[in-house]
Amino acid sequence: MNEQEAIALVVKKNKGSTIEGCYGPFCINVYQVWEVWTHDGDEYVTRFAVDSANTEPQYFASFGELCAYLDKQYNAQHAELAQLSEKHYVSRVRLYVAASVFVASVAVLLYLTATGATPDHHTFGVLASLIASGGVMFYGAWRQVTM
Repeated sequence: MNEQEAIALVVKKNKGSTIEGCYGPFCINVYQVWEVWTHDGDEYVTRFAVDSANTEPQYFASFGELCAYLDKQYNAQHAELAQLSEKHYVSRVRLYVAASVFVASVAVLLYLTATGATPDHHTFGVLASLIASGGVMFYGAWRQVTM
């Protein structure tokens, strides 16, 4: 939205008033806010036009209406971010647990192989299976290896 579009939106909603000035855009989060001064009869009043890439241009007759709208939008974004943050935390904890178990298992198998406590061909088979399972867990897809 440019200055002329902001003025046109205010004129469309406020028939009979004259435009005295237009200031902006002022960026508030992802919104561009235009402050349009009008002369309605005996008094000067401020009207607001708000533009965002996600919504249609909005008109507000008072600063209080603008604040309520921006507060509602902020709270919706904040709730969405909180949900994403919680999902990210759970995924990260699962990854840490899986990585710890994987590293511990590989360390135990390497220790058993190095000390000769188990037959080597069984240990190598289990170690290869463990590494393949870890690859699927950490990278999310099975990669078939051909020789």
